Amino acid sequence: MKNNIKISLIIPTYNCINELKKLISALCNQTILPSEIIVVDCSTNLLIKDFCLNNKFNFKIIYKNLDKSYPGKSRNYGFKFVNYEIIGLLDVKTIPRNNWIEEYVKIIVENDFDIVFGKTVYIADTYKQKIILSSTFGNINHETTPGSIFFKKIFEKIKFIDNVRSGDDLEWRVKIKKLFKTHTPKVNFLEYNELPKSLLNFIYKYFIYSLYNSKVNVQHNIKDAYLGFFIIFMSLIIPRWNYLIGNWNNNPLYIPNITKYYFLFLLIMFLFIYLINIIVKKN
Repeated sequence: MKNNIKISLIIPTYNCINELKKLISALCNQTILPSEIIVVDCSTNLLIKDFCLNNKFNFKIIYKNLDKSYPGKSRNYGFKFVNYEIIGLLDVKTIPRNNWIEEYVKIIVENDFDIVFGKTVYIADTYKQKIILSSTFGNINHETTPGSIFFKKIFEKIKFIDNVRSGDDLEWRVKIKKLFKTHTPKVNFLEYNELPKSLLNFIYKYFIYSLYNSKVNVQHNIKDAYLGFFIIFMSLIIPRWNYLIGNWNNNPLYIPNITKYYFLFLLIMFLFIYLINIIVKKN
């Protein structure tokens, strides 16, 4: 099987030369080597280009430059250059075990799956990273798009959303599960050890990613829960607004009939959402 397997890997990257070197080094130790790696580089410098073009490896590296873009667009672009029927996806910060390709191909062949999704554990080294890990991913394994290996026919049918920074990978997996035979291993085959080392950077990143996730048709339960908690909180505060500010006669923040206005606003908002849903479903 080792001699017959031909696999193309797609790796998008943006100014991550050190992470890419680490990943390529890990791929050189795979029990089944990839046949080719398509590196889609959106960097603002030439470091990654020089590394890819001026070094020799036991596999072919196809270097492609792309104007600054999000990971989904980079993966879609990289797909244009694959030459084999089996494709793997990796993130430069996600390092696979040395038997990742061999075990995944074995699972696909023996069980007739169309795709095996990545299974990643997140690693923390510093104290702040451990705080971030405890409040997000925890110590359990997670299904991920990086680390997935699948047949070319999937990419021919389902592409990534290319204009969002995050959420596109989750939306991609949701669509695939509806149409193809999928599998997710119980144990992790990949490690991610590049969690933010600053809490402020993490909060900023989480906020930006949440904005993009709101545009993607995924995680409905979480979004509904956020909306529900927000409405409950506002329903406790707004009807008591005039009481809380005090001094009604002289306070410029006093709002007459605020409870009526608030519930009228809720009614209009829900009607608006209902009409939007109808229009979206028709289209």
